[in-house]
Amino acid sequence: MRVRTRRRQATEGIRLREVWREAWRNVSTGATRALLGIAVFVVSIGAIGWFEASSVAGVAREAQSFREAGATVQVIALSGRIDGAQCDALSSYPGIAASGAVRSADDVRLAVSPSTSLPTFDATPGMAGVLRVKPTSGQGASGGVWLAGDLADVLAVDGSRTSVPLSNGASMTASGVFAYPTDGRLPTLAYTLVSPVPAQGVFDACWVEVWPEAVSTVDLLSLPVLPPAPGQDASQPQAQQLNSTLGTQFDAQGRLAKVPVWPMTGAAVLLAVGLGVVLIRLRRLELASALHAGLGSTALALQVAFETLVWLFIAVALLLPAEWWIAAHANPDPALVAFYPAARATMLAAAATLIAAVSQAALTREKHLFRYFKNR
Repeated sequence: MRVRTRRRQATEGIRLREVWREAWRNVSTGATRALLGIAVFVVSIGAIGWFEASSVAGVAREAQSFREAGATVQVIALSGRIDGAQCDALSSYPGIAASGAVRSADDVRLAVSPSTSLPTFDATPGMAGVLRVKPTSGQGASGGVWLAGDLADVLAVDGSRTSVPLSNGASMTASGVFAYPTDGRLPTLAYTLVSPVPAQGVFDACWVEVWPEAVSTVDLLSLPVLPPAPGQDASQPQAQQLNSTLGTQFDAQGRLAKVPVWPMTGAAVLLAVGLGVVLIRLRRLELASALHAGLGSTALALQVAFETLVWLFIAVALLLPAEWWIAAHANPDPALVAFYPAARATMLAAAATLIAAVSQAALTREKHLFRYFKNR
């Protein structure tokens, strides 16, 4: 019994190799119309993948612009009653990307304009994340002051020049620069100098970047606020959006829901099914002849599967890098956000093509050989 089992396994192995060889011969000689399949798959499914990647990347770019404009930052203002440590700690909450406290400090006078005082602020270390401070050297944005971008341009501060001369002959070291254009955001830190200080004591405002938009402003108002001291103003904190020119909310989920990703993926699958069916129907005479010559239906299905997999592998290998390039150059953050739906559509289309081709081959009948011959 064992001998018979081994002989049967050996025979099946030989048949599998023969099926593979025949499939490879068909592909290499062009009998499978592999080049046609590759061309149609790459063009049709690639167009759908491009649309999906570009559309999702467009939403991601809009979200990035929304954040860079400061529209996701809420400024909770209450002079002398903001706990710096609690404000900095807000960044550990889910949905809060960064947080930091700010208070007014003594103005300084620069050597380039000794007659004009320059507004100066103290800020907790967490403000580096809120302002997206870029270090002026490889040592990080610490050990010096941060300059608003317009001020840094006037002082010509860059990676090679970080000294800020003062009118009294002293100087400061600029360790970072933050962009603060006049694009509709509150003018609080425009053309200013910010000095990072430990997150201790009281401050005048807490800046909180809420992203993704899942935290209510009402929830934020009570977190970093200290109770009023005797004789101190007992006003309630006020929250204001740093920049409201782009709207109060972005609603990324709502915008993504408007992108017809799944309908386009469904269209890709339907196109793939049609491609798989047509390529096999064009070869019905050949396949029926193989059945007439003694090839089993199972072996025929395997042969068609091998043939289809060969050209599908080439098509997918061409498409996926192209879709990644489209996603990466569309500048979403991260690129995987735009690449995933396009890659998913491509892989589902490839699977649909394979299933359709094998199914159509299974429907081919030897008894219809004469009819296939007449309709060739």
